[in-house]
Amino acid sequence: MSARAAAVLCACAAAAAPAGAWSLESHRCASECLVDGAGARTAYDLEWPAAAEPDPALRDVQEALLAMLIPEGATSSPGRLELVLEARRGELEREFLSFRRSFPDTAHVWFDEVRGGPVWTNAAAFVYCLAFSAFTGGAHPNGSELYFVFARADGRRLGAADLLAP
Repeated sequence: MSARAAAVLCACAAAAAPAGAWSLESHRCASECLVDGAGARTAYDLEWPAAAEPDPALRDVQEALLAMLIPEGATSSPGRLELVLEARRGELEREFLSFRRSFPDTAHVWFDEVRGGPVWTNAAAFVYCLAFSAFTGGAHPNGSELYFVFARADGRRLGAADLLAP
């Protein structure tokens, strides 16, 4: 069994922001690891919240979002978005190659896709969506969307009780 791994293509572009303001950085990464036509592909496209200066509230928001991106088997966050995405990619490839050893005739291409970005924001709140799509065989991929609401003042994750009046 011979493996051909295409180069991992990643790009990051930061949007300029005034001091003290949150901005967005575009993170786009794609990769594939093919074995005789079957394999694993990843596509990550995130508009990541960032700031020109250290901001404790933003750090809390980033850590909460990173926690949702960590691969299932990982015990802790590598701490940076690029490292978390690399861990996701590596985990998918390891799982596929392990599967391929048991089922060498498989013709499937597994994939892991994540999209993320702000849905709504104002001076008080920041709403972010992570959309996941994954396929590891079967009739169709699995997808989900997770929404997070954060207080901009302190980065605290807000729940229904914080947002809705009784």
